[in-house]
Amino acid sequence: MKSSIVIYFSVFALLGCGGGGGGSSSPAASTSTSTGATSNEQPSSTKTEIASSTQPETNSETEQPTEVASDQLQIDANFDFDHQQQLAVTIETSMVSGSRYFATICARDLTAADDQIAADYSQCLWQATLVNESTLTTVVLPAHIQQLVTELWQIHQGQYQVQRQPLQFYDGAATVMF
Repeated sequence: MKSSIVIYFSVFALLGCGGGGGGSSSPAASTSTSTGATSNEQPSSTKTEIASSTQPETNSETEQPTEVASDQLQIDANFDFDHQQQLAVTIETSMVSGSRYFATICARDLTAADDQIAADYSQCLWQATLVNESTLTTVVLPAHIQQLVTELWQIHQGQYQVQRQPLQFYDGAATVMF
């Protein structure tokens, strides 16, 4: 009984694995089909070669990787691993006498609704009281901040009004007008 169980499982495993024929190193599989005829004519035969998709074809002329030794690398003398950039910001506003103005430049709050401009107060880059209608400042923009918001706080007779605008910067400079 034990030997018949062992033989049964051995035959089952051999058939389940495809007969144990081993792998072929040939990149193409061959399929033959024959059609028989009812008269004495020779049956016609069609042989189709199917290319294997496991080996992608490469063009050796265009896809050669370029290898460069580390001693051949050319690095700019000013490169210092500093990913921050200086951003010159001009804030223009028309001031009303008797009012005080306070401005902030912060990262944009990306958790706010798409149609809402909101500042992330935990990532403010600059805050100051404005004393002139035109204020020029320089802020250091870290690499992880991609969008900025400028806020203008107008304080008049104990009341305040806040205006927010996205700060669009290009080539190290930005201007915002309130």
